[in-house]
Amino acid sequence: MTPLAQRVLRDAMLPPERRLLETNGAELDLPSALIEARCFELTAVIDLIPPLGMRLLDADGDGVIEGPRDNTLAFLPAPTTWCEYAGSGMRLGMLMQEADPFILMHIVLGWEGRLAICGVAALPISGQHFGEVRATRVLAEGFPQHRANHIQMDAFPILAMINSPGVVRQRLEPPHKGLQRDLVRAGLLARDVPIARWSEVLLDVDPPPIEGEPKEARLQGDKALHFCRAHLRIARGRLVRVRGHWRGDSSKGVVLSRYRLRPPGTEEAK
Repeated sequence: MTPLAQRVLRDAMLPPERRLLETNGAELDLPSALIEARCFELTAVIDLIPPLGMRLLDADGDGVIEGPRDNTLAFLPAPTTWCEYAGSGMRLGMLMQEADPFILMHIVLGWEGRLAICGVAALPISGQHFGEVRATRVLAEGFPQHRANHIQMDAFPILAMINSPGVVRQRLEPPHKGLQRDLVRAGLLARDVPIARWSEVLLDVDPPPIEGEPKEARLQGDKALHFCRAHLRIARGRLVRVRGHWRGDSSKGVVLSRYRLRPPGTEEAK
C-alpha cells in the first residue's frame, strides 16, 4: 500500500482523540475505502502529468484548458482506485470511485502533523462530455480553489498513464504484511481478507531491444490494412498520444476487429 494510504489507515487505528484526519464534512469512510482500493504510486512520473495533461485537455493548442478532447482512457482500473504522489513537502492522494455516470474523486493531502480531505470532484467517465462536470468543491479551509481545479484536471493524464501499462511500465508490489496484521487487530479488516497488492508506476524509456531489423508497417508495408486504436507511446523519451488510424497494405487484404462486451457478472460476451 502506498505511503499516504498507509498513514491514513494507521491514523484510523489510533484512539479518536489522537487521530489527525480532518474529514471536513466529506461523506466518505476513507479508511474503509482504502482497504478496498487498488493503489498506484506515481511519484516517478509526476513530471509527465502537466505536459500530458495539456495534450489531452488543450483542444486547440492555445494553452487554454477546455476539457478532455478525448477521454477514452478516463476509466478506473478498479471500482475504487487510489492514486498518490509526493511533491512540495507533502503527499497528495486521489480516491476515485465509480458513481455512474461520473467518477467521484476525493482529494486527500498529507504533510507533517496533518491529514485532510480537501476537496471533492466529479469526472466524466469515458464517453461523457466534459461540459457536464462541475468545478471541484473545496472542503478544507484555506485550500485554494485553483489548486483543487488543477488536481481535478490532473486526474485525466494520471488515468491515461495507469490505463496504458504497455507504455508506462508498472511494478507490482506485495501487500504490507505488518499493516494487514495491525488492521486485523484493530478490527478494521477481517482475518481472511488480504490487502490488495499495489502498483508503482515507472517511466520505462529504455525498452528491450527488438531482435532483427526493426520494421514498421505502413501503407506500403508488409501487413494487411488494419485499424490501430488510439493509444499512448514513448517517442524520443516523451509520452505521446497517437490518434486512431489505418495502417498496412490494402492489396494484402483488410483486417477487421470486432469487440464484444461482457456484462458484469456474466461469463458470455454479448
